[in-house]
Amino acid sequence: MEDLIRNFLSNTDDSLTALSNKYEQHIANLPSWVLCNRKILIAQIKDAEFYIIRIIPDKTISSDEISSRTILPAEVNNFIIPWTFSPGIDFYKPPQNYFFEIADFEFGTLNNSHMYTKPQVSLHEMLIYTTKHQAHISLSEERAKKDSLDLWNKALNQLPRDGAFSQQVQTIIDRFELMIKRKNFVERKLHRYINSYANFLLPEHKKVFFEHALKLGKEEQVADFILQTNKGFPAILIELESSVHKVFKNKGELTTEAQHARFQISEWDRFISEDINNSQGEMNFLKGPRKRLVIIGRGLENYDDMIAHFANYTDTVIWTYDVLIKEAKDRINKRISEDAKLLNFANVELIN
Repeated sequence: MEDLIRNFLSNTDDSLTALSNKYEQHIANLPSWVLCNRKILIAQIKDAEFYIIRIIPDKTISSDEISSRTILPAEVNNFIIPWTFSPGIDFYKPPQNYFFEIADFEFGTLNNSHMYTKPQVSLHEMLIYTTKHQAHISLSEERAKKDSLDLWNKALNQLPRDGAFSQQVQTIIDRFELMIKRKNFVERKLHRYINSYANFLLPEHKKVFFEHALKLGKEEQVADFILQTNKGFPAILIELESSVHKVFKNKGELTTEAQHARFQISEWDRFISEDINNSQGEMNFLKGPRKRLVIIGRGLENYDDMIAHFANYTDTVIWTYDVLIKEAKDRINKRISEDAKLLNFANVELIN
């Protein structure tokens, strides 16, 4: 078991080191038990193949220290203080695939003013309950790489540590798809939802400016979204219209709503061109080339043309919300696949 846990932690650290290259600022969002020196305490229940493992970060040691011991069932609660073990698992007859872990857990209480006090329990460690059979699966090199991909993507996108990354993102996109199908969902709610999950739903960007005011003389327009992209790439102006509107008439011409959206976003572009105050300070990136993207309606019928026009960024490009969602899924899956390839890991879970 000692070699198994050492290899698991080493593979996890190595994988996270590779994934975090050039993005080291997000290491702060990772769990406390990775990329550090740890005291590793392993307890085996006497005459059983049931193990309890504590992985405790320790700043005072220069490398991982590991120790093993055998304990009786009655000694379990002393070993896992401040936790207690709930009755129910027979240490001598546990399910063969039993594996349970908890990490970086804090628990506080409400005071008289209904505000949370300093946590009464603060567990900055990893606690594992497992059987010998399941440990060889759950602490394997493959599992270490899979967990590292999950931990890193949650850290990179500042998502909660509970729950798999792919499942969390799938929920974000599924909820968005349901929202655009509801005719009574006002645009402002869609706007706020997209802003909350811009890293997943909007085209790739460096920074997002939501409901940004643009001025020209005494006139003012509010851009739904302005995206700052990487240096050398065009900024992106995004106008969101209702998902219930159609993009084209029967003869292939743009609908009145689509034409209005094109006019609206061209006005934003004109304001930027004619008033240098709109491209000062942190908005200096607007002095360069700019794409104009309108998102309106549903469907994927003209997907190839919509994507091709966006790549060329000529005039104003129109996407439907379904195109936005498909592009989001493809972009996220590409990123996950590239990370998995970096770790030489094939069994990766993608977004549907």
